[in-house]
Amino acid sequence: MKSQINFDTLEYMQELKNSGLTEQQAQGLTKATAKAFGQMADVKELVTKNDIIELKNATQKDILTLELALKSFIVKSFLIGIGALGTIQSLIQHYIK
Repeated sequence: MKSQINFDTLEYMQELKNSGLTEQQAQGLTKATAKAFGQMADVKELVTKNDIIELKNATQKDILTLELALKSFIVKSFLIGIGALGTIQSLIQHYIK
């Protein structure tokens, strides 16, 4: 998909001449400007509002997934820690008797 930039070169060149540039200067500047606009129009993809919304939604989903994984890790670590403390307590009681 190629973007389109409307640029009236004839009107632009006339404005340049009206501002005091010579015909040759106005033509050169008009050609250079038209070429720059043409290169800008060659951009294959421009970011749209929908692209930003999709990225925002995907990022929010990734954050929620990461949040869930982190909470799960914390709970599992806590349970493992409690199990380890229980085991240590049992071992201590066993060897103290």
